Amino acid sequence: MRIPALSTIFVLALTSLGNAQDFEALELQCANETMSTEDRIAACTALIDQAAYTDLEDYAVAHYRRGLAYQENGDLEGASEDLDIALDYDRYNYLAYVARGDVLLRLGDAYRAIADFTVAAGLEPLEPDPYVKRAIALQAHREYAQAVDDLRFAIQLDEQHRRARRVLAWLLSTSPQVGLRNGAEAINLTSEIDQDSAAVPDLMILAAVLAEAGDIPSSMEVYTAILERDAGARSRFERYLSTAGYLSSDASSETALPDAIRSCLEAGCRIGAPRPEE
Repeated sequence: MRIPALSTIFVLALTSLGNAQDFEALELQCANETMSTEDRIAACTALIDQAAYTDLEDYAVAHYRRGLAYQENGDLEGASEDLDIALDYDRYNYLAYVARGDVLLRLGDAYRAIADFTVAAGLEPLEPDPYVKRAIALQAHREYAQAVDDLRFAIQLDEQHRRARRVLAWLLSTSPQVGLRNGAEAINLTSEIDQDSAAVPDLMILAAVLAEAGDIPSSMEVYTAILERDAGARSRFERYLSTAGYLSSDASSETALPDAIRSCLEAGCRIGAPRPEE
């Protein structure tokens, strides 16, 4: 297990948990997500290493919280270790399953992430988040139909769930399994996206949705807006379109990129998405 560098404010607390004040302060600091990850890790470590608890469920919470801090700090292996321990101590810790699923997905293990999100959904069947997260893992595992089902169910649970609506709209517009695409449904899911104020990721979704709904001119307008707002968009678009065979490596005219985007959209390809399956 990783031993963090300790903030000076915790050095005295680590030497002894001899009074209730130290213990309560460490618990608050371990749980306080507004503090730095280093300080949270140090506080949680103090609680764990000094055997502050008598109940395994309390240790599960401390490991869970330290795992979150490791994850935020970019230490996915450390996060995975702590979340494994948290679930060894408490098999019914819904939040730990969700967190470990997130970590596993970031580590590229979509299959195990799906399993964790499935358990989380079983523990809290009326919470939409496990279904949304499982859908993202299923998409990474190329199980697109199951992902669509999960997202639709999540939206049944919470019609305004922003992430579920965005992910489903993207999948219904870009799925490599063309039979799953549904431009009309995707349009309804993105009705609140304002082209003038939306962030670039939302504009990418909107552009794909409009194309799938058959409105190529409006989709082209959105891609033009993206190119104007995002300095790195041109190179990303060019790489994608070149790889997909829509843009020649020696194309240098002003119309080459717009023509390539239009050809891609008309052929059913969507910038940033896997190519449709034959």
